[in-house]
Amino acid sequence: MFNYYKIKTQFGENLIINTDDGTFVIIRDENGDLYWNPVRKNYQEDDTKYRITRENYSLFNVFNTLYEELIDCQLFSDDEEYLLTDGDVVNWYSDEDVYDKGVSLLQMYKEEGDVKIVFKKGKNDNYRVKIKNQDSKYSPANESFVEMYDVLAYEYSNINMESDSLRILKR
Repeated sequence: MFNYYKIKTQFGENLIINTDDGTFVIIRDENGDLYWNPVRKNYQEDDTKYRITRENYSLFNVFNTLYEELIDCQLFSDDEEYLLTDGDVVNWYSDEDVYDKGVSLLQMYKEEGDVKIVFKKGKNDNYRVKIKNQDSKYSPANESFVEMYDVLAYEYSNINMESDSLRILKR
């Protein structure tokens, strides 16, 4: 089952994404920064993988659009150290520390038409990936993440929930 729901917070909506592979959460903080967090079952693994399928096409389309925008994005920086893409793989090193590649990594790529999302563990066994709202080393690609968040948090409340198998919880 591939769906999501929202939990309202003082800074916006926390998005809980459920896939057949498990759950990950997208959180917006008081600065507008986003945090992508896998919900871990096995802390011994170095990475956690999620498959975003066409089962819920509207939700899949949001992730697919994000992936396509990131693949096509031209970064403001020419810093070879932080290339956003490697072929058809998006590599987003967490914005926690601009100059440290020891931080966690979010990868996105296509596999058999589905979008794969992989969280790779950084130092201190941290899997959380920060996407800065401003001053990201990957600017302007960070704007695609913010737009994707806004679509899921604020625009998808009007989608026919039964046909798209979305469920939205408001607390």
